[in-house]
Amino acid sequence: MKQDNTLKYLGVAAIFYFGLKWLGNRVYTNLLIGTPAIESKTVTAQGINLTISIPITNQSNVSLPIQSFIGGLVYGQYALADLNMIGPVNIESGETTLININAFINYQNLANQIISIVTSGDWLNAARVVGVIKASGLSIPVNQAIKIA
Repeated sequence: MKQDNTLKYLGVAAIFYFGLKWLGNRVYTNLLIGTPAIESKTVTAQGINLTISIPITNQSNVSLPIQSFIGGLVYGQYALADLNMIGPVNIESGETTLININAFINYQNLANQIISIVTSGDWLNAARVVGVIKASGLSIPVNQAIKIA
């Protein structure tokens, strides 16, 4: 009798797991990640503070709460800054919402990376936002060239 209950619980858990996986995949395929853009910048004695916005369009039928963004600002293979999302954001169904990310580019690190880029001859790249958005148990990869205006 105990084995029958165990099988029932395993069956319910499997249905729940695959149902969530299906729903997550459906939401993920209905997200459009736009081109990141620099919204504001402040120059300090130590470096440059940036706010980068990424437009995300939610074409699914459910709202999507975004808890975090873990990533970096890179130029080719060279890391320029770590990126941190400013607070959680909720993207409603059918809406486009900007997620804002903070970055700090340290002058010393920037100088070292420029030297590496020049000596490697790898200067024909674009600055990119690379990372992962965490939303309701989903990990959504981001690898977008940044718009610098």
